[in-house]
Amino acid sequence: MGYDPARAAETFRLRRLRITPQRLAVFEALADLPDHPTAEQVHARVVLRMPHVTLKTVYSVLRDMEHAGLVQPLPVGSGAVRWDVQVRAHAHFVCTRCGRLVDLPVDPTVLLPLARRRVRARTVDGAVLVFRGRCDRCPDPPAPQGFEDPGRSR
Repeated sequence: MGYDPARAAETFRLRRLRITPQRLAVFEALADLPDHPTAEQVHARVVLRMPHVTLKTVYSVLRDMEHAGLVQPLPVGSGAVRWDVQVRAHAHFVCTRCGRLVDLPVDPTVLLPLARRRVRARTVDGAVLVFRGRCDRCPDPPAPQGFEDPGRSR
């Protein structure tokens, strides 16, 4: 099941959180934006409808949504935190060239027992698994003059 702004609003109601116009705008912006937007991208979408909404407000709504289990922050090491509406366990691939971020159907929580044993942790609260490389949309860089990569097929 994908992200649904109406479900987000219902979750807030069940948690007795007010449904403000600003919160509704963020809920809807997340549905309109491509996968894994930054708070700045959400803000840019929200201000098209509500010019007075601040970036701070957007961050506040996203944090409230995180606490409600509706989104999760995804620190992928490329600057701004990205926000993921897919909250079931999965991994990600980040293109190191174009920044594209793709969901992968890999459950990183299968590694939790290993993490617990290895670090002798009493608890492990979660796992983020991010693969990095160049995606299929980005061409290989040209080989330097006079160099032929034996791994590259002709």
